[in-house]
Amino acid sequence: MKRVLIPFLAALIISLVIAAVPGPAVICGSRHLSRTELEYYYQSEYQYFLDVWGGDLQPELMQEQTYAVVQDTLSMVQAAGEAGFAMTGEQEAEFASLWDSFLAASGGDMNAYLRESYGRGAREETFRRYLYDAHLAAAYADALYAAISPTQEQIRQEMDKEGGIYLDEGLDPSLWEERAARDLTARLFEAKLEEIRSRYPFSIKE
Repeated sequence: MKRVLIPFLAALIISLVIAAVPGPAVICGSRHLSRTELEYYYQSEYQYFLDVWGGDLQPELMQEQTYAVVQDTLSMVQAAGEAGFAMTGEQEAEFASLWDSFLAASGGDMNAYLRESYGRGAREETFRRYLYDAHLAAAYADALYAAISPTQEQIRQEMDKEGGIYLDEGLDPSLWEERAARDLTARLFEAKLEEIRSRYPFSIKE
């Protein structure tokens, strides 16, 4: 959720891809994003998957992935606000450092710098909000994950249920409890994320 594109590489190529697959605005809960704001997310996802997988990427699949990330990010941001969550001083400092790197790269004209990468509608205010949302969502997700603490009984039940799989994988029995705790935590975390998503209706505005 913390993927943030620093648009120094292949900006022109990515912009052409986006132009070929224009995305309508979206609504997630009380948050609305314009097409330009969607492009911030799209370019980030495009560059991430290009770096990881390389080669040709299907625009339709990239657009679908972008919508999923937008929904997760904006849902998490709104849930964080309702919970009274705030980033730590260290996390705020990390964001400030990232923003300073953009200001330095812009050469003193952030709006012109952003328009070159994202199109005419790109503005410093909306791009800064996009970056901040990404960091806040990631920080809140980390906090939610860290707060999950399965009981020994839950872990034992997980071991009983998944023991056959552990045997098939050749996992050392001494590691079963650790593996069960990790798998259960991941599943409880995903359930929490799904519950948060359900609170904020998501729609694509045609």
